[in-house]
Amino acid sequence: MSNFEFLYPEAFWLLIPLAAIIMWLKSTTAHSQVIASHLATAMADKPSNSRRHYGWVALLGVILTVSLAGPSFEKQAIPVSQSEHARVLVLDMSRSVYANDIKPSRLAQIKYKAQDLLPLLNQGQTGLVAYAGDAYTLSPLTTDSATLANLVQNLSPEIMPIQGARADLAVKQAISIMKQAGLNQGEIVLFADDLDTQELEQIKAQLSEGNWTLSVLAFGTSAGAPIQLSDGSLLTTNSGKTVIAKTQLGNLRAAARAGNGQFEKYRHDNQDIANLVSDSAFDAVNTNAKGEELEAKINNGFWLLPLALLCALPLFRKGVIFSFVAMMFSFGFTPNHAQASVLDSAFSNANQRGLAAFQEKDYQRASQEFKDTKWRAAAQYESGDYEGAITSLEGHSETDSLYNLGNAYAQNGELDKAIASYEKVLQQEPENADAKYNLDIVQQQQQQ
Repeated sequence: MSNFEFLYPEAFWLLIPLAAIIMWLKSTTAHSQVIASHLATAMADKPSNSRRHYGWVALLGVILTVSLAGPSFEKQAIPVSQSEHARVLVLDMSRSVYANDIKPSRLAQIKYKAQDLLPLLNQGQTGLVAYAGDAYTLSPLTTDSATLANLVQNLSPEIMPIQGARADLAVKQAISIMKQAGLNQGEIVLFADDLDTQELEQIKAQLSEGNWTLSVLAFGTSAGAPIQLSDGSLLTTNSGKTVIAKTQLGNLRAAARAGNGQFEKYRHDNQDIANLVSDSAFDAVNTNAKGEELEAKINNGFWLLPLALLCALPLFRKGVIFSFVAMMFSFGFTPNHAQASVLDSAFSNANQRGLAAFQEKDYQRASQEFKDTKWRAAAQYESGDYEGAITSLEGHSETDSLYNLGNAYAQNGELDKAIASYEKVLQQEPENADAKYNLDIVQQQQQQ
């Protein structure tokens, strides 16, 4: 018995509330007049049944507590193994996914395929990144595919703070997630409908700096389709020409080739997903080749459960168990909306809570939840807090942030600063049509 120990000794703290409940039950019984006083006097010399009830309850509680404390008196040797399989699913959320050249739309099929893929990734860990003009981590590496599927269901280009299409930033973010987990290899699965030459070159450079694999599932057709926005209108250029989103498969195929991964084109059946999973680059579990073993304590508390059942039998006969169950239901154990919100918040990070609030159009709460300054700025802008959006975007020098900063300045009446922000955008991207258009409008307002 030299190896005997309790694995979870903190469980003995449960004896304190158990003692309090027993004392409360005794006190309640003592102060309740159940039978007439003359009969109680006549029966005073008879043993009390209630005392036996409390004894059984106390004994049952002690046995269950000891069982929960995990008494252990033996060990078991298990082989040392470690899961080194990590992957990050990267989803395109640029406006082009609104195109409906595949039905009902590219966006719908991206989400369907992602939700079909996640249950098949039952080994290792998976992260989730969405991108438009910038990349955002929706979930770090996790084994909870149900949570990831729920996040995918709620994605759309509307919730992205910065419009655009920067798959290279998304790949960079995916690699960063895996490096932060202490990994030096992993897979990236990219769901996208286009990739320009600049993005492709950046992705090649990022993949060359480590043992990273990139697989691609391409959505859309070479003929393309108009981009129907959420309000039903079609996306147009400043000249009024309808934008046609065409999928260039060449660069997407080249990215997969550079990443030593699998390239698949969207199919109506699930063969595209099956091919991505079957050609996974890494083994799910890397078992130590030296045959090292780890000694693990065995929880022997389950041996006390038959004894606990024997102690519970008299309580069933006296109706104590049924009374306790009825009391549980009378107090109500179904969480209300507020309790459910607390539970949800406990199992999600700040950006995920902010994303949920943004989707509910509760922009004020979203701005309070978001830790990502760009997403926070988007929520502040939507809620009319232009000064807050300006504060959140200050210090960002990338084109999309400068453009959004200009919009916030313009809405806040600071036209000179808005013009300066738009001009900085045009210095970096002289052909940025949106910045040119907004600059003209602000300059006209300044002249009035």
